[in-house]
Amino acid sequence: FYDNLNFNTFWAKTDTLGSRGADMSYQTELDYSNDLWSLKVERLAVGANFNPEVGFIRRQGFKKLDGGVFYTWRPESFLKVQEMRPHITFSRFWDIDTGFIETSLVHMDNFWEFDDSSTAITAWNVRKEGVTREFTISGVPVLPGSYDWHELSLNYNSDNSAPKTVGFRLQKSGFFGGHLLQYGPTAGFRRGETLNARFSWTRNHIDLPMGAVVTNLASSRVAYNFSTRVFAQGLVQYNDSVNLWSVNLRLGWLQAA
Repeated sequence: FYDNLNFNTFWAKTDTLGSRGADMSYQTELDYSNDLWSLKVERLAVGANFNPEVGFIRRQGFKKLDGGVFYTWRPESFLKVQEMRPHITFSRFWDIDTGFIETSLVHMDNFWEFDDSSTAITAWNVRKEGVTREFTISGVPVLPGSYDWHELSLNYNSDNSAPKTVGFRLQKSGFFGGHLLQYGPTAGFRRGETLNARFSWTRNHIDLPMGAVVTNLASSRVAYNFSTRVFAQGLVQYNDSVNLWSVNLRLGWLQAA
């Protein structure tokens, strides 16, 4: 409707041999967006037996409510800020039968882009996680129950298009009845359009009711362009919580159609 307003909805039902009931899904979504403001409201439900036989369903048997308000501000003169994008979003998943809250997130964020093209993200999250089956985090068990906590995080990156770039991440939050402190630097460099490399390290101090653990994750991403048609990319990671090295290599050769 008009240039800025979009409305999307669907209703679907599947028929699977040996399964009856709880086989419907529906969605209603309303979006409004212009140069300064963006608003979104969505309602989604997927039955526990909904099975379209194609594609991929991340989860079943839930109802979801999702929404957000976004604003873009480009000040003429304010602390060397080129653009600010404050926003708040809300997302919640319920079990479709019992109404048990599986996941809930209120996200309050501001994206800062400065005149030198460096960026910063300041965020405050209010989270709720419903655990129905025991699981472990780096060997420490998390018992069933409902967990509420707050998260504060700060991310900073210098100009990603510069020959050298640096950044860091810091997060302090609750975590499944305990606490989490996460921090780590990033560094990168590029050589024209040929070589692009980025290195990062993240350290997690996890303190849970059933135990505490410290984990480290180191990763490197390297991309090399031999020409406009041939390139190589690589990702190497090490996770000390499970003593695991992982390597992903890709060679691309682009052909004309």
